Amino acid sequence: MAKETQIRVLLVEDEFITRDSLREALEDMDYQISGEAMRAEQAIAILEKGETDIAILDIHLKGELTGIWVGQQIQRQYGIPFIYLTAFGDKGTITEASETRPAAYLAKPFSPTNIYAAIELALQNHQQERAEAAPHVSLDDSIFVKKELTYHRIRLGEILFFQSFRNYLEISTATDKYSIRTSLSGFMEKLPEGRFCQVHKSYVVQLSEVTEIGGNFVRINSHEIPLSRSLKPELLRLVELYK
Repeated sequence: MAKETQIRVLLVEDEFITRDSLREALEDMDYQISGEAMRAEQAIAILEKGETDIAILDIHLKGELTGIWVGQQIQRQYGIPFIYLTAFGDKGTITEASETRPAAYLAKPFSPTNIYAAIELALQNHQQERAEAAPHVSLDDSIFVKKELTYHRIRLGEILFFQSFRNYLEISTATDKYSIRTSLSGFMEKLPEGRFCQVHKSYVVQLSEVTEIGGNFVRINSHEIPLSRSLKPELLRLVELYK
């Protein structure tokens, strides 16, 4: 996958085993690690580089400064979503943490599914707070998408696939590409069931347009689209396979 489409994640966790497990799970799901920190000061140094899209912060870090302090700095200065990682659920800690408006929480022990869900929820919550109103109007079998100063009608059957970037979707048809400012999950909710399938955290394909399914890719005409291991079973369930 092209580097610019990867979500870059900062890990702030002082326990090596936990940090190692997080890194392995994230890399398996095609996220990019922008940096790793054991202490709050190290996290800020990485954030200063401007190469992080989302941060996972352990609330309880070694040293005087906590993960909540890092969350406060992110809220004030860096403008990216962050997730609190913790094994502690006491009321005082949760109250203090919630005041920094985290985009999601991730409880220990965690699973890859929990990590993926927390990141997607965090990105969606963050985007909904900041994104402009989506410039498209939906109909039953088509959508109107604004391109420059004109609204273009796209029938759902014309869509080959669409790709999610940080704050917009790019819709690909056989003849053109269109961008809309909305989240992947929000757009998927408006589509008819069984017609489209998510094959990667950044890609959704129209099933009727799929021409080939490989071990780690889906092909639509000349377009080779990455296929995630975790999403492949659902794709295979939705298509008719003959051996």
